[in-house]
Amino acid sequence: IALHNNEPEKLEIFLQSIREGTQKELIDILSGAMQQEIENRKIPEKQQAIKVLIRWLIRRDMPEVLEIERESFEFPWTEEDFLCALRQRNCIGMVAQHDENRIVGFMIYELHKARLHILNFAVAAKARMATVGKQMFAQLIDKLSQQRRKQITMQIPATSSAVAFLQKQDCEISGVSRSAEERGNEVMLNMRHSLDSVEAVQGDYAAVL
Repeated sequence: IALHNNEPEKLEIFLQSIREGTQKELIDILSGAMQQEIENRKIPEKQQAIKVLIRWLIRRDMPEVLEIERESFEFPWTEEDFLCALRQRNCIGMVAQHDENRIVGFMIYELHKARLHILNFAVAAKARMATVGKQMFAQLIDKLSQQRRKQITMQIPATSSAVAFLQKQDCEISGVSRSAEERGNEVMLNMRHSLDSVEAVQGDYAAVL
């Protein structure tokens, strides 16, 4: 996320926050910078919305899942990374299926007592801007209400285009950390979607996700 040259005071606070680990100042600056970046960024052309079936990930889906993973991330998971995560008892894998057997997205998440934590979430390049990600996230929100959990949490790079998508899903920044050195030691954003806050908005404005 770029901080503009005409804001030297904010840049100095940003750098000082990283050095000292001052979370509140860093979150405030990142939020403002991301909003400016979203406003300045050219919006990709939207595609026609496609309806997907969201179902359990099975072994034969892995080739397509790995292809989506590789085209989506600088440091993609390997097949062993996926299998290691999915062997955990509290870990769930799901895919978005279109046209009978074409996989256009996937998500890997953990079940915790009061929240769902997203480990990996991606949409195929050719299916982006077609509401696939929105449908997948809506599925997670629906699971929150069904299972009496209150939050969806995730950690993503501050420079990721997914930040804008998550903000549109009513996610907010809750903290800042750094990635592992082998993954670039970059600034990471802890983000969360809180069911309580969404319900409050829906009550006031009758908004529909």
